[in-house]
This record gives sequence, C-alpha cells and structure tokens, in this order.
Amino acid sequence: MNGCTLHPNGHTLLACESLTGRILAIDLREPGRWSAWLTDERLKPNHPQFPGANGIKIRDDWAWISVSGRRLILRTPLQPDGRPGPIETAATHVLADDFAFGASGSLYIATHPEQTVFRLDAVGARTTVAGPKQGAVGATACAFGRAPGETTRSTSRLTAVWSRRTKAPFKRRRCSVLRLARWAGL
Repeated sequence: MNGCTLHPNGHTLLACESLTGRILAIDLREPGRWSAWLTDERLKPNHPQFPGANGIKIRDDWAWISVSGRRLILRTPLQPDGRPGPIETAATHVLADDFAFGASGSLYIATHPEQTVFRLDAVGARTTVAGPKQGAVGATACAFGRAPGETTRSTSRLTAVWSRRTKAPFKRRRCSVLRLARWAGL
C-alpha cells in the first residue's frame, strides 16, 4: 500500500497498491471489505526499482494519481455514481512520489530519489521549492496544514516528509519533517 485519500462519498478509502498498480476502494464501514476501484496498464510499475501508482488525491471531482515508475501524473473524473471515468495524462516526465495541491491549483510534488519538492503549475511550468540544501533529501510526501498555534489551515505552510532506514529490527523507519514556509507562489 502507498498513498491514499478519502473518496467524496465519505466511507471509502482509495489506496494505491503500488506493486500491482491498482487503486483499491476500501470500505471503512466494513473492515476487510475492499475491491479494485481502478485498474489500467498505465498504473502498473514498468521498472523493478520504482512503484506504479503511488500517490492519490481528489480535487474538483477528479482523482489525481502519481505513477512513479512511468513518470506520470494521471487523472480520472469521478462519475455521478462514484466510479472512475476514463484516465487521461495530466503530466509527463515527473518522478513523483506523493503530492499536494496548493490553493492556486498547482501541484507540489515530492520526488524522493531526485531529492526535491517542486511546484508544477497549470501551464506546466516547474519550479523547485526545496532541495538537499533545504533538507528535502528523500522527500516522500507533502501536505499543506497548520503550524503549532494556528487555528486554520494555511496554504503557506507546505510540509515535506521523508523516512530514513534505521538499524532497528523489522526495518522501522524514522520520519523527519521539513516545513517550507512562505515559498514564492504558495
């Protein structure tokens, strides 16, 4: 399992199963009940070192999906009955792990092996907002949220998260957080 998001129906979790490239629909009302919500060849991994479908977000009745190994951002419209519509390519040449939407609609993408977080705007312009010097080494996810003491969600606080392997048993991972506050265009 990898990235997940809540379906607009409020009781289904959509989760990326990166190894097989399926998007699973997990019924939160009945633990253990799930089905394949979306399958497509483009969601599958095409390289043994990189996952297939990896991150998923819902925005404006579209499900957006990062497919790391294929360097794609795909999207599918949500049909009135909640099922996915036809898949279309939203961006190519993007080694995206996970991503978040800014208030402007731009994507903020954690690139993990490329060691960056970058902004992809609606016309396709790419701007690096963090790299190794800012501590984004191995960034695997990003999200907008509140800082301690804030009472409302901020669109000027982007948080990137990454994990580092430790020598602990069972390959536990230690997570680190980098707050990218007030970057241009946020």
